[in-house]
Amino acid sequence: MNNQQALTIISLAMGLISSFCFAYSATFTSTKKIAAMARTYWNYNPEVLQAIVAQSAQYLVGTFYLFIYFLISYIASQSTLGDTPYPFLKYFSSFTLLLFSIVLFGALAIFLCNILSKINYKKAKDLISQKPNQ
Repeated sequence: MNNQQALTIISLAMGLISSFCFAYSATFTSTKKIAAMARTYWNYNPEVLQAIVAQSAQYLVGTFYLFIYFLISYIASQSTLGDTPYPFLKYFSSFTLLLFSIVLFGALAIFLCNILSKINYKKAKDLISQKPNQ
């Protein structure tokens, strides 16, 4: 193992621990907890509920992306392909590949956050509409 591989693996381990912190926060923020945080004495605050649900969805999507990042980084650090580029790379410069990746994965992240937010908002709103002792 050379210095580059060692540093890459150490950084992957540190990043993996940080992703576990995000995952822990997102995993244990259930819709019941979201409903309890948004509920006030008389009724619930829809803006607070929406913000909490959106934050939870962003944590989940961010954690997923972070895990994928570490997986790709680990594969890249252990790659034995040498200087042989993947066939599709002949169509991209490094800058255009970066921009393409940001646009593609950014759009996918926004889509996933919106879907998760809508699902969890409905679940939390249903929980809030139930009587507190149920």
